[in-house]
Amino acid sequence: PKKTFEIDDFAGRIKFLEDVKAKGNELYAQGKFDLAFKEYRRGNEVAKGFPKVLVSSMSQDQKNVLTEYLINLKNNAVMALIKQKEFMEAKKWVDEVLTLAPENVKGLYRKGLCLKAMGEYDQAIETISKCMELTSDSKKDCFNLISSCQRLKANRDIQEKNKYSKI
Repeated sequence: PKKTFEIDDFAGRIKFLEDVKAKGNELYAQGKFDLAFKEYRRGNEVAKGFPKVLVSSMSQDQKNVLTEYLINLKNNAVMALIKQKEFMEAKKWVDEVLTLAPENVKGLYRKGLCLKAMGEYDQAIETISKCMELTSDSKKDCFNLISSCQRLKANRDIQEKNKYSKI
């Protein structure tokens, strides 16, 4: 059933987003990535659907809380899509994350994963390099992803060179 809210119920809407995110995380942990994505998408729709009258009356702190939920729900949706190998759709979602927060480390890393899976190695390397500049925690993961992209790109270049040298 669809959840309804009073037009000015900020706390109720945020509680709903917390619950949806928790349910999505639970489904994700169970390996039910398609169902987890649906929960994250549902939360995203509610977060994006806050009435303009409510948004216009929110404090900056409340707007920041809402934006953080949007970023987290979208980032979680991206990971659920990646687990399902839905890389093009995941890239669309992660681009939305990076529109809201251009230096979001998780978003940059996940975009790099999508680009790598799509064979866009140069873009992946560029994205992960930016991620690497912004984090101290995940430098090794970033380095490994960049190295993997470089190897795959080199292999593809060799295959293409061999293919065309036979013509």
